[in-house]
Amino acid sequence: MSSSYVRNWIKILVTSNIKELILKVGDSDSSFDSLPEELFVVEGLNVLNLRRFKLGLPPDHGIKFSSLRNLRLTDIYLDEQLALCASCVCLEKLRLSCCRGLASLNCSKFTKTEDGLAMLSS
Repeated sequence: MSSSYVRNWIKILVTSNIKELILKVGDSDSSFDSLPEELFVVEGLNVLNLRRFKLGLPPDHGIKFSSLRNLRLTDIYLDEQLALCASCVCLEKLRLSCCRGLASLNCSKFTKTEDGLAMLSS
């Protein structure tokens, strides 16, 4: 499947104000496709599950995942300076698996669980 098709589908879904996005691409190609910048401004998104993408900050750092509760990233290439958790104020579950590129991650509001990281109760 062409990466341009995937990018176009994501753009259409974003305009529909999706609540959940689970997107996994095959592993036959060793490269990582970047996600369209439009994905980073879906304020109503509750669940984001991605596999085999490059995840980097948009040039204007306009990440607005204000409703995101569950984030799962598998086999993802992350920008070294990614500050995704800071923009996800409602994040309850975070799971990173086989991610590359990220130098460090500050998740002080999370605790380690069997399923990844879960938010500490206040």
